[in-house]
Amino acid sequence: MANLITTRTSGLIRAPEDNVFDIKGWILYRELFDVTVTLDFLFGGITAPDQSITKNLPNDGLGVYNGDVYYNATDAFYSSTFKKRLNRRDYKSAGRSSHYQVKATVDSANDWEIHEIGIRHSSANT
Repeated sequence: MANLITTRTSGLIRAPEDNVFDIKGWILYRELFDVTVTLDFLFGGITAPDQSITKNLPNDGLGVYNGDVYYNATDAFYSSTFKKRLNRRDYKSAGRSSHYQVKATVDSANDWEIHEIGIRHSSANT
């Protein structure tokens, strides 16, 4: 099966001229399969650099106590997997701008669920 490339671009996030910095956030996702997400930060204003961050969203398959696999199995750690639980992966971006957008791209042949991409930034008037 061929990969399907999916993109989504946020709305414009604004702040006073060149006063956005220290951008950080998180990706909240459900583990179904291993998937890779690329976040492109599209900066605008007087300075307009772009930055890309690639994050792997793993399906770790760790086990929990009291599932359908007995304790001390050779292929499990305490039992059933963590599949279908929400997980969070943090990210940080350098950059200084008056406004920006975030474009998320997933290139995968498997199912995936991203529930939210959270964004926080610092802003200061100089």
